[in-house]
Amino acid sequence: MFKLYLNLSNVKMTYSNEYGEFSANKQVLKYYCLIIFLKEQITFILNRQLRDGHTRCIDDEVLGHYLLAFERVAQQLEKGILFPSVTLEPIEGSHQLQQLLSELQQIKLLK
Repeated sequence: MFKLYLNLSNVKMTYSNEYGEFSANKQVLKYYCLIIFLKEQITFILNRQLRDGHTRCIDDEVLGHYLLAFERVAQQLEKGILFPSVTLEPIEGSHQLQQLLSELQQIKLLK
């Protein structure tokens, strides 16, 4: 869980630093608004689980699928290449995390 949290923190820092560039183009800002919103929800879920001590041992293969999904989303946004979605197994106590990340993978690319 901490690895996912760390990756999301890095994404948040990147978006915060690049905000000035996005705000100059309102169309691009609208496109990224949903992405940022979903990312913030995922961050909130991970923070809540870490804070409340509800972390569980996650199977390496399942964790690998989640990390691959995050990496593909990042590549889609960075390079504009559409990747097939990664099928994610639910993590006990974190069904919402699976749902949000699956939704994030389905966002259409900005042309």
